[in-house]
Amino acid sequence: MQRSFGPYDIVARMGSGGMADLYLATMEGAADFHRPVVIKVVQKHLAKDDELVKMFLDEARVAASIHHPNVIRIVDLGELEGRYYLVMEYVHGASLSDLLKKLVSLGRRLAPAAAIALVADAAAGLHAAHEAKSDDGTRLEVVHRDVSPHNVIVGGDGVVRVIDFGLAKARDRLHATQGIKVKGKLRYMPPEQLAGGEVDRRSDVFALGVVLWEALSGHRLFGKLEDADVIKRLQRGVMPPLPRGVDVPHEVRSLIAQCFRADPEARPRSALRLRTQLLDAVPAAHEFDEVQRAALLLAVLGAELDDRSKRLAVAGANTLDTSELSSLPARALQDWTEPLPPQVSFDPPPAEDPAPVATRPADAVPPRRSLLLLSIVVGGLAAIAGAAVYFYLDSREPSAATEHVESGPDPEPPDELEPQGESAIGDGEDGEVEPPEPQVETTETQPTPPGMRRTPMVSTMRETTMAAGAEATMAPSMQPQRTPSGFPTFGTNELP
Repeated sequence: MQRSFGPYDIVARMGSGGMADLYLATMEGAADFHRPVVIKVVQKHLAKDDELVKMFLDEARVAASIHHPNVIRIVDLGELEGRYYLVMEYVHGASLSDLLKKLVSLGRRLAPAAAIALVADAAAGLHAAHEAKSDDGTRLEVVHRDVSPHNVIVGGDGVVRVIDFGLAKARDRLHATQGIKVKGKLRYMPPEQLAGGEVDRRSDVFALGVVLWEALSGHRLFGKLEDADVIKRLQRGVMPPLPRGVDVPHEVRSLIAQCFRADPEARPRSALRLRTQLLDAVPAAHEFDEVQRAALLLAVLGAELDDRSKRLAVAGANTLDTSELSSLPARALQDWTEPLPPQVSFDPPPAEDPAPVATRPADAVPPRRSLLLLSIVVGGLAAIAGAAVYFYLDSREPSAATEHVESGPDPEPPDELEPQGESAIGDGEDGEVEPPEPQVETTETQPTPPGMRRTPMVSTMRETTMAAGAEATMAPSMQPQRTPSGFPTFGTNELP
Protein backbone atom coordinates (compact mmCIF):
# COMPACT_ATOMS: atom_id res chain seq x y z
CA MET A 1 0.00 0.00 0.00
CA GLN A 2 1.51 3.30 -1.05
CA ARG A 3 -0.54 6.43 -1.72
CA SER A 4 -0.50 10.04 -0.69
CA PHE A 5 -2.65 11.66 1.93
CA GLY A 6 -2.05 15.35 1.62
CA PRO A 7 1.66 15.95 2.28
CA TYR A 8 2.11 12.42 3.73
CA ASP A 9 2.83 9.14 1.98
CA ILE A 10 0.80 6.25 3.40
CA VAL A 11 2.91 3.14 4.04
CA ALA A 12 0.47 0.75 5.74
CA ARG A 13 -2.91 0.58 7.39
CA MET A 14 -2.37 -0.13 11.08
CA GLY A 15 -5.91 -0.62 12.31
CA SER A 16 -9.28 0.88 13.00
CA GLY A 17 -10.95 2.15 16.14
CA GLY A 18 -14.40 3.31 17.13
CA MET A 19 -14.29 6.54 15.18
CA ALA A 20 -10.98 6.69 13.29
CA ASP A 21 -8.61 4.70 11.08
CA LEU A 22 -4.88 4.53 11.75
CA TYR A 23 -2.19 4.64 9.09
CA LEU A 24 1.57 4.49 9.18
CA ALA A 25 2.98 7.19 6.91
CA THR A 26 6.18 9.05 6.18
CA MET A 27 6.66 12.77 6.31
CA GLU A 28 8.91 13.82 3.47
CA GLY A 29 11.20 16.83 3.41
CA ALA A 30 14.10 18.38 1.57
CA ALA A 31 17.37 16.49 1.01
CA ASP A 32 15.70 13.08 1.36
CA PHE A 33 14.47 13.91 4.83
CA HIS A 34 11.70 11.60 6.01
CA ARG A 35 10.20 10.60 9.32
CA PRO A 36 7.65 7.90 10.17
CA VAL A 37 4.40 9.24 11.60
CA VAL A 38 0.97 7.92 12.53
CA ILE A 39 -2.10 9.47 10.93
CA LYS A 40 -5.45 9.17 12.66
CA VAL A 41 -8.31 9.86 10.23
CA VAL A 42 -12.01 10.19 11.05
CA GLN A 43 -13.85 7.32 9.40
CA LYS A 44 -15.67 8.22 6.22
CA HIS A 45 -19.18 7.36 7.41
CA LEU A 46 -18.68 9.49 10.55
CA ALA A 47 -17.21 12.54 8.85
CA LYS A 48 -20.57 14.35 9.00
CA ASP A 49 -21.34 13.47 12.63
CA ASP A 50 -20.88 16.84 14.30
CA GLU A 51 -20.56 15.45 17.84
CA LEU A 52 -17.87 12.93 16.92
CA VAL A 53 -15.99 15.50 14.88
CA LYS A 54 -16.01 17.85 17.88
CA MET A 55 -14.64 15.06 20.10
CA PHE A 56 -11.88 14.42 17.56
CA LEU A 57 -10.94 18.09 17.40
CA ASP A 58 -10.97 18.32 21.20
CA GLU A 59 -8.46 15.46 21.39
CA ALA A 60 -6.18 17.21 18.92
CA ARG A 61 -6.50 20.54 20.71
CA VAL A 62 -5.76 19.09 24.14
CA ALA A 63 -2.85 16.92 23.03
CA ALA A 64 -1.29 19.74 20.99
CA SER A 65 -1.30 22.01 24.05
CA ILE A 66 0.93 19.61 26.06
CA HIS A 67 4.65 19.89 25.50
CA HIS A 68 6.55 17.31 27.48
CA PRO A 69 8.86 14.39 26.63
CA ASN A 70 6.59 11.99 28.55
CA VAL A 71 3.52 12.82 26.42
CA ILE A 72 2.96 11.74 22.82
CA ARG A 73 3.76 14.62 20.46
CA ILE A 74 1.20 16.00 18.00
CA VAL A 75 2.75 16.91 14.66
CA ASP A 76 -0.15 18.23 12.62
CA LEU A 77 -3.94 18.62 12.33
CA GLY A 78 -5.58 18.94 8.96
CA GLU A 79 -8.61 18.26 6.76
CA LEU A 80 -8.72 16.46 3.43
CA GLU A 81 -11.80 15.73 1.34
CA GLY A 82 -14.11 16.56 4.23
CA ARG A 83 -12.26 14.29 6.72
CA TYR A 84 -10.21 15.59 9.61
CA TYR A 85 -6.90 13.89 10.40
CA LEU A 86 -4.44 14.08 13.28
CA VAL A 87 -0.71 13.40 12.80
CA MET A 88 1.35 12.05 15.73
CA GLU A 89 4.92 10.91 16.18
CA TYR A 90 5.45 7.21 15.60
CA VAL A 91 6.83 5.41 18.65
CA HIS A 92 8.60 2.14 18.02
CA GLY A 93 7.92 0.45 21.32
CA ALA A 94 5.26 -1.31 23.35
CA SER A 95 2.59 -0.48 25.85
CA LEU A 96 3.20 -1.13 29.52
CA SER A 97 0.31 -3.60 29.28
CA ASP A 98 2.13 -5.64 26.63
CA LEU A 99 5.37 -5.53 28.61
CA LEU A 100 3.69 -6.83 31.78
CA LYS A 101 1.84 -9.60 29.96
CA LYS A 102 4.96 -10.86 28.18
CA LEU A 103 6.94 -10.83 31.42
CA VAL A 104 4.28 -12.94 33.11
CA SER A 105 4.40 -15.43 30.23
CA LEU A 106 8.13 -15.73 31.01
CA GLY A 107 7.42 -16.31 34.69
CA ARG A 108 8.74 -12.91 35.74
CA ARG A 109 7.58 -9.44 36.74
CA LEU A 110 9.18 -6.00 36.95
CA ALA A 111 11.52 -5.39 39.85
CA PRO A 112 10.08 -2.74 42.21
CA ALA A 113 12.64 -0.10 41.20
CA ALA A 114 11.85 -0.61 37.49
CA ALA A 115 8.09 -0.48 38.00
CA ILE A 116 8.34 2.68 40.07
CA ALA A 117 10.65 4.35 37.53
CA LEU A 118 8.20 3.74 34.66
CA VAL A 119 5.14 4.89 36.61
CA ALA A 120 7.02 7.93 37.93
CA ASP A 121 7.72 9.09 34.37
CA ALA A 122 4.09 8.52 33.43
CA ALA A 123 3.20 10.71 36.41
CA ALA A 124 5.48 13.43 35.02
CA GLY A 125 3.62 13.32 31.70
CA LEU A 126 0.23 13.45 33.42
CA HIS A 127 1.31 16.42 35.54
CA ALA A 128 2.33 18.27 32.36
CA ALA A 129 -1.14 17.57 30.95
CA HIS A 130 -2.82 18.79 34.14
CA GLU A 131 -0.81 22.01 33.98
CA ALA A 132 -1.38 22.66 30.25
CA LYS A 133 -2.49 26.16 29.26
CA SER A 134 -4.16 27.70 26.25
CA ASP A 135 -2.53 30.32 24.05
CA ASP A 136 -3.87 33.10 26.28
CA GLY A 137 -2.31 31.54 29.40
CA THR A 138 -5.54 30.08 30.84
CA ARG A 139 -5.14 26.67 32.43
CA LEU A 140 -7.12 24.09 30.50
CA GLU A 141 -7.82 21.89 33.55
CA VAL A 142 -7.08 18.76 31.54
CA VAL A 143 -8.07 15.39 33.02
CA HIS A 144 -7.02 12.35 30.99
CA ARG A 145 -9.87 10.09 32.29
CA ASP A 146 -8.41 6.97 30.64
CA VAL A 147 -5.12 6.29 32.43
CA SER A 148 -4.21 2.60 32.14
CA PRO A 149 -1.23 0.39 31.19
CA HIS A 150 -2.60 0.38 27.63
CA ASN A 151 -2.07 4.15 27.38
CA VAL A 152 1.47 4.21 28.75
CA ILE A 153 4.09 3.52 26.07
CA VAL A 154 7.69 2.44 26.62
CA GLY A 155 9.62 3.46 23.52
CA GLY A 156 12.68 1.86 22.01
CA ASP A 157 14.51 5.00 23.11
CA GLY A 158 13.67 4.17 26.72
CA VAL A 159 11.29 7.11 27.08
CA VAL A 160 7.87 6.64 28.70
CA ARG A 161 4.99 8.44 27.01
CA VAL A 162 1.34 8.94 27.93
CA ILE A 163 -0.93 8.61 24.91
CA ASP A 164 -4.57 8.89 23.81
CA PHE A 165 -6.30 11.99 25.09
CA GLY A 166 -9.48 11.05 23.20
CA LEU A 167 -11.54 10.98 26.41
CA ALA A 168 -9.80 13.88 28.09
CA LYS A 169 -11.83 16.53 29.85
CA ALA A 170 -10.74 20.14 29.42
CA ARG A 171 -12.04 23.65 29.79
CA ASP A 172 -13.90 25.11 26.77
CA ARG A 173 -14.31 21.80 24.98
CA LEU A 174 -16.20 21.88 21.70
CA HIS A 175 -18.04 18.70 22.69
CA ALA A 176 -20.13 18.74 25.84
CA THR A 177 -21.25 15.44 27.37
CA GLN A 178 -25.04 15.24 27.56
CA GLY A 179 -26.48 13.71 30.73
CA ILE A 180 -24.49 11.25 32.81
CA LYS A 181 -22.19 9.20 30.62
CA VAL A 182 -19.32 7.25 32.14
CA LYS A 183 -16.20 7.29 29.96
CA GLY A 184 -13.02 5.37 30.53
CA LYS A 185 -11.89 1.86 31.50
CA LEU A 186 -13.95 0.58 34.41
CA ARG A 187 -11.14 -1.19 36.27
CA TYR A 188 -9.02 1.98 36.50
CA MET A 189 -11.88 4.34 37.24
CA PRO A 190 -12.18 6.32 40.50
CA PRO A 191 -15.54 6.32 42.33
CA GLU A 192 -16.40 9.89 41.39
CA GLN A 193 -15.91 9.15 37.68
CA LEU A 194 -17.93 5.95 37.97
CA ALA A 195 -20.79 7.93 39.53
CA GLY A 196 -20.72 10.48 36.72
CA GLY A 197 -19.54 13.20 39.10
CA GLU A 198 -16.97 15.93 38.78
CA VAL A 199 -13.40 14.81 38.06
CA ASP A 200 -10.07 16.57 38.41
CA ARG A 201 -6.36 15.70 38.35
CA ARG A 202 -6.74 13.55 41.47
CA SER A 203 -9.00 11.24 39.46
CA ASP A 204 -6.00 10.48 37.23
CA VAL A 205 -3.90 9.94 40.38
CA PHE A 206 -6.34 7.21 41.45
CA ALA A 207 -5.99 5.46 38.08
CA LEU A 208 -2.21 5.81 38.17
CA GLY A 209 -2.26 4.12 41.58
CA VAL A 210 -3.97 1.13 39.95
CA VAL A 211 -1.30 1.08 37.21
CA LEU A 212 1.43 1.10 39.87
CA TRP A 213 -0.27 -1.73 41.81
CA GLU A 214 -0.40 -3.88 38.68
CA ALA A 215 3.16 -3.05 37.59
CA LEU A 216 4.51 -4.05 41.02
CA SER A 217 2.43 -7.18 41.57
CA GLY A 218 2.31 -8.60 38.03
CA HIS A 219 -1.43 -9.17 37.99
CA ARG A 220 -4.65 -7.24 37.55
CA LEU A 221 -6.13 -5.45 40.51
CA PHE A 222 -9.59 -7.01 40.17
CA GLY A 223 -8.58 -10.22 38.40
CA LYS A 224 -11.39 -11.83 36.44
CA LEU A 225 -14.23 -10.33 38.42
CA GLU A 226 -17.35 -9.50 36.47
CA ASP A 227 -17.92 -5.81 35.81
CA ALA A 228 -20.88 -5.76 38.18
CA ASP A 229 -18.67 -6.99 41.03
CA VAL A 230 -15.98 -4.46 40.17
CA ILE A 231 -18.56 -1.68 40.32
CA LYS A 232 -19.70 -2.83 43.77
CA ARG A 233 -16.13 -2.80 45.08
CA LEU A 234 -15.41 0.63 43.64
CA GLN A 235 -18.60 2.01 45.13
CA ARG A 236 -17.76 0.55 48.55
CA GLY A 237 -14.11 1.56 48.34
CA VAL A 238 -12.95 -2.07 48.65
CA MET A 239 -9.46 -1.99 47.09
CA PRO A 240 -7.07 -4.93 47.56
CA PRO A 241 -3.81 -4.09 49.37
CA LEU A 242 -0.51 -4.67 47.59
CA PRO A 243 0.46 -8.36 48.02
CA ARG A 244 2.94 -9.04 50.80
CA GLY A 245 5.33 -10.73 48.41
CA VAL A 246 6.17 -7.38 46.78
CA ASP A 247 9.35 -6.08 48.41
CA VAL A 248 8.78 -2.33 48.68
CA PRO A 249 9.14 0.11 51.59
CA HIS A 250 6.15 0.90 53.76
CA GLU A 251 6.03 4.38 52.19
CA VAL A 252 5.16 2.89 48.79
CA ARG A 253 2.34 0.79 50.23
CA SER A 254 1.04 3.86 52.03
CA LEU A 255 1.13 5.93 48.83
CA ILE A 256 -0.86 3.30 46.92
CA ALA A 257 -3.42 3.19 49.71
CA GLN A 258 -3.69 7.00 49.55
CA CYS A 259 -4.23 6.88 45.77
CA PHE A 260 -7.13 4.47 46.36
CA ARG A 261 -8.97 6.70 48.82
CA ALA A 262 -12.60 7.25 47.86
CA ASP A 263 -12.34 10.91 48.91
CA PRO A 264 -10.19 12.81 46.37
CA GLU A 265 -9.10 15.15 49.16
CA ALA A 266 -7.29 12.24 50.84
CA ARG A 267 -5.25 11.34 47.73
CA PRO A 268 -1.90 12.85 46.73
CA ARG A 269 -2.81 16.32 45.51
CA SER A 270 -0.98 15.98 42.19
CA ALA A 271 0.75 13.44 39.96
CA LEU A 272 3.98 15.36 40.50
CA ARG A 273 3.77 14.91 44.25
CA LEU A 274 3.14 11.19 43.78
CA ARG A 275 6.20 10.96 41.51
CA THR A 276 8.42 12.79 43.99
CA GLN A 277 7.36 10.65 46.93
CA LEU A 278 7.82 7.41 44.97
CA LEU A 279 11.36 8.31 43.89
CA ASP A 280 12.24 9.44 47.41
CA ALA A 281 11.02 6.10 48.80
CA VAL A 282 12.93 4.01 46.23
CA PRO A 283 16.11 5.87 45.14
CA ALA A 284 17.22 2.84 43.11
CA ALA A 285 14.54 3.77 40.55
CA HIS A 286 16.87 6.52 39.29
CA GLU A 287 19.27 3.82 38.06
CA PHE A 288 16.68 2.41 35.65
CA ASP A 289 17.53 4.99 32.97
CA GLU A 290 16.69 5.15 29.25
CA VAL A 291 19.47 2.75 28.23
CA GLN A 292 18.38 0.15 30.77
CA ARG A 293 14.74 0.52 29.73
CA ALA A 294 15.53 0.12 26.03
CA ALA A 295 17.62 -2.96 26.85
CA LEU A 296 14.81 -4.51 28.88
CA LEU A 297 12.29 -3.80 26.11
CA LEU A 298 14.52 -5.59 23.58
CA ALA A 299 15.07 -8.50 25.97
CA VAL A 300 11.35 -9.02 26.52
CA LEU A 301 9.70 -7.92 23.25
CA GLY A 302 12.55 -7.72 20.74
CA ALA A 303 11.14 -10.42 18.47
CA GLU A 304 7.69 -8.81 18.38
CA LEU A 305 9.16 -5.39 17.59
CA ASP A 306 11.26 -6.81 14.75
CA ASP A 307 8.21 -8.56 13.33
CA ARG A 308 6.22 -5.35 13.37
CA SER A 309 9.01 -3.46 11.61
CA LYS A 310 9.00 -6.03 8.81
CA ARG A 311 5.20 -6.12 8.60
CA LEU A 312 4.89 -2.34 8.42
CA ALA A 313 8.00 -1.94 6.27
CA VAL A 314 9.46 0.68 8.54
CA ALA A 315 12.80 0.72 10.27
CA GLY A 316 12.84 1.10 14.01
CA ALA A 317 12.32 4.71 14.98
CA ASN A 318 12.75 6.31 18.39
CA THR A 319 15.36 3.70 19.30
CA LEU A 320 18.69 4.18 21.00
CA ASP A 321 21.69 3.75 18.72
CA THR A 322 24.34 2.46 21.08
CA SER A 323 26.67 -0.50 21.04
CA GLU A 324 25.72 -1.21 24.65
CA LEU A 325 22.36 -2.57 23.53
CA SER A 326 24.03 -5.60 21.98
CA SER A 327 25.03 -6.95 25.38
CA LEU A 328 22.66 -5.25 27.82
CA PRO A 329 19.32 -7.04 27.19
CA ALA A 330 20.30 -10.29 28.93
CA ARG A 331 21.65 -8.40 31.93
CA ALA A 332 18.63 -6.08 32.01
CA LEU A 333 16.26 -9.03 32.23
CA GLN A 334 18.22 -10.33 35.19
CA ASP A 335 18.72 -6.98 36.92
CA TRP A 336 15.33 -5.32 36.40
CA THR A 337 12.89 -8.19 36.67
CA GLU A 338 12.30 -10.85 39.31
CA PRO A 339 10.68 -14.29 39.45
CA LEU A 340 6.92 -14.25 39.61
CA PRO A 341 5.62 -16.13 42.68
CA PRO A 342 3.80 -19.33 41.65
CA GLN A 343 0.51 -18.27 43.26
CA VAL A 344 0.39 -15.01 41.30
CA SER A 345 -0.80 -14.68 37.72
CA PHE A 346 -1.72 -11.70 35.58
CA ASP A 347 -5.33 -12.87 35.69
CA PRO A 348 -5.83 -14.31 39.19
CA PRO A 349 -9.04 -16.04 40.30
CA PRO A 350 -11.75 -13.55 41.23
CA ALA A 351 -11.76 -12.46 44.83
CA GLU A 352 -14.75 -13.74 46.70
CA ASP A 353 -17.16 -11.51 48.52
CA PRO A 354 -16.93 -11.59 52.29
CA ALA A 355 -18.95 -14.43 53.77
CA PRO A 356 -22.46 -13.29 54.70
CA VAL A 357 -23.03 -12.75 58.38
CA ALA A 358 -25.88 -14.81 59.80
CA THR A 359 -28.60 -12.75 61.40
CA ARG A 360 -31.18 -13.60 64.04
CA PRO A 361 -34.12 -11.82 65.59
CA ALA A 362 -33.22 -9.17 68.09
CA ASP A 363 -34.99 -11.04 70.91
CA ALA A 364 -33.40 -14.40 70.10
CA VAL A 365 -31.03 -15.85 72.67
CA PRO A 366 -27.63 -17.04 71.37
CA PRO A 367 -27.31 -20.86 71.50
CA ARG A 368 -24.35 -20.89 73.89
CA ARG A 369 -25.98 -18.42 76.22
CA SER A 370 -29.07 -20.65 76.24
CA LEU A 371 -26.96 -23.63 77.32
CA LEU A 372 -25.39 -21.63 80.11
CA LEU A 373 -28.78 -20.44 81.28
CA LEU A 374 -30.04 -24.02 81.27
CA SER A 375 -27.03 -25.18 83.30
CA ILE A 376 -27.69 -22.50 85.91
CA VAL A 377 -31.36 -23.51 86.21
CA VAL A 378 -30.49 -27.22 86.50
CA GLY A 379 -27.78 -26.45 89.04
CA GLY A 380 -30.17 -24.36 91.10
CA LEU A 381 -32.84 -27.08 91.10
CA ALA A 382 -30.22 -29.65 92.12
CA ALA A 383 -29.13 -27.44 95.01
CA ILE A 384 -32.71 -27.00 96.22
CA ALA A 385 -33.36 -30.74 96.02
CA GLY A 386 -30.14 -31.45 97.92
CA ALA A 387 -30.99 -28.95 100.61
CA ALA A 388 -34.43 -30.50 101.05
CA VAL A 389 -32.95 -33.97 101.48
CA TYR A 390 -30.41 -32.62 103.92
CA PHE A 391 -32.96 -30.94 106.17
CA TYR A 392 -35.16 -34.00 106.04
CA LEU A 393 -32.38 -36.33 107.19
CA ASP A 394 -31.00 -33.82 109.63
CA SER A 395 -34.32 -33.64 111.39
CA ARG A 396 -34.04 -37.38 112.15
CA GLU A 397 -30.39 -37.41 113.45
CA PRO A 398 -29.25 -36.94 117.07
CA SER A 399 -27.39 -33.74 117.79
CA ALA A 400 -24.55 -35.68 119.44
CA ALA A 401 -23.73 -37.36 116.19
CA THR A 402 -23.68 -33.99 114.56
CA GLU A 403 -21.28 -32.68 117.13
CA HIS A 404 -19.14 -35.81 116.67
CA VAL A 405 -18.89 -35.34 112.93
CA GLU A 406 -18.23 -31.57 113.07
CA SER A 407 -15.38 -32.12 115.48
CA GLY A 408 -13.45 -34.09 112.86
CA PRO A 409 -11.48 -32.70 109.89
CA ASP A 410 -13.31 -31.39 106.80
CA PRO A 411 -13.57 -33.95 104.01
CA GLU A 412 -11.52 -33.40 100.79
CA PRO A 413 -13.51 -32.26 97.76
CA PRO A 414 -13.90 -34.81 94.93
CA ASP A 415 -11.19 -34.76 92.20
CA GLU A 416 -13.69 -34.30 89.37
CA LEU A 417 -14.52 -30.80 90.61
CA GLU A 418 -10.96 -29.52 90.23
CA PRO A 419 -11.02 -26.29 88.16
CA GLN A 420 -10.61 -27.08 84.45
CA GLY A 421 -8.23 -24.14 83.87
CA GLU A 422 -7.01 -23.61 80.32
CA SER A 423 -8.33 -26.90 79.04
CA ALA A 424 -11.67 -25.12 78.71
CA ILE A 425 -10.21 -22.80 76.04
CA GLY A 426 -10.70 -24.10 72.51
CA ASP A 427 -7.60 -24.78 70.46
CA GLY A 428 -9.16 -23.39 67.28
CA GLU A 429 -7.41 -20.62 65.41
CA ASP A 430 -10.22 -18.23 66.11
CA GLY A 431 -9.64 -18.43 69.83
CA GLU A 432 -13.25 -19.42 70.44
CA VAL A 433 -14.12 -20.31 73.99
CA GLU A 434 -15.55 -23.81 74.25
CA PRO A 435 -17.59 -25.00 77.28
CA PRO A 436 -15.92 -27.79 79.28
CA GLU A 437 -17.12 -31.34 78.69
CA PRO A 438 -19.44 -32.56 81.48
CA GLN A 439 -17.80 -35.03 83.87
CA VAL A 440 -20.10 -38.04 84.36
CA GLU A 441 -19.17 -40.64 86.94
CA THR A 442 -21.11 -43.56 88.38
CA THR A 443 -20.53 -44.22 92.07
CA GLU A 444 -21.95 -46.98 94.21
CA THR A 445 -24.27 -45.70 96.93
CA GLN A 446 -22.90 -46.46 100.37
CA PRO A 447 -25.13 -46.88 103.40
CA THR A 448 -25.14 -43.90 105.70
CA PRO A 449 -24.19 -44.65 109.28
CA PRO A 450 -26.77 -43.55 111.77
CA GLY A 451 -26.36 -39.96 112.85
CA MET A 452 -24.00 -39.01 110.00
CA ARG A 453 -24.57 -35.65 108.36
CA ARG A 454 -24.40 -35.26 104.55
CA THR A 455 -22.00 -32.37 104.71
CA PRO A 456 -19.76 -33.59 101.84
CA MET A 457 -22.76 -33.92 99.53
CA VAL A 458 -23.97 -30.42 100.31
CA SER A 459 -20.47 -29.05 99.87
CA THR A 460 -20.12 -30.83 96.53
CA MET A 461 -23.47 -29.48 95.29
CA ARG A 462 -22.62 -26.01 96.48
CA GLU A 463 -19.29 -26.08 94.63
CA THR A 464 -21.02 -27.43 91.53
CA THR A 465 -23.54 -24.57 91.62
CA MET A 466 -20.78 -22.00 92.18
CA ALA A 467 -18.72 -23.41 89.30
CA ALA A 468 -21.72 -23.23 86.96
CA GLY A 469 -22.42 -19.69 88.14
CA ALA A 470 -18.78 -18.67 87.59
CA GLU A 471 -18.83 -20.15 84.10
CA ALA A 472 -22.05 -18.31 83.32
CA THR A 473 -20.48 -15.08 84.53
CA MET A 474 -17.23 -15.49 82.62
CA ALA A 475 -18.48 -16.96 79.36
CA PRO A 476 -20.17 -13.86 77.88
CA SER A 477 -17.00 -11.77 78.30
CA MET A 478 -14.95 -14.54 76.75
CA GLN A 479 -17.27 -14.90 73.76
CA PRO A 480 -15.44 -14.08 70.48
CA GLN A 481 -16.67 -10.90 68.81
CA ARG A 482 -18.01 -11.87 65.35
CA THR A 483 -17.45 -9.26 63.47
CA PRO A 484 -6.60 -4.78 23.58
CA SER A 485 -4.35 -7.43 22.29
CA GLY A 486 -1.51 -6.23 20.06
CA PHE A 487 0.48 -3.10 20.68
CA PRO A 488 -1.47 0.09 21.41
CA THR A 489 1.66 2.04 20.73
CA PHE A 490 0.45 4.37 18.06
CA GLY A 491 -1.09 7.17 20.01
CA THR A 492 -4.41 5.41 20.66
CA ASN A 493 -5.91 2.44 22.43
CA GLU A 494 -8.45 1.86 19.69
CA LEU A 495 -6.43 -0.80 17.88
CA PRO A 496 -7.91 -4.30 17.90
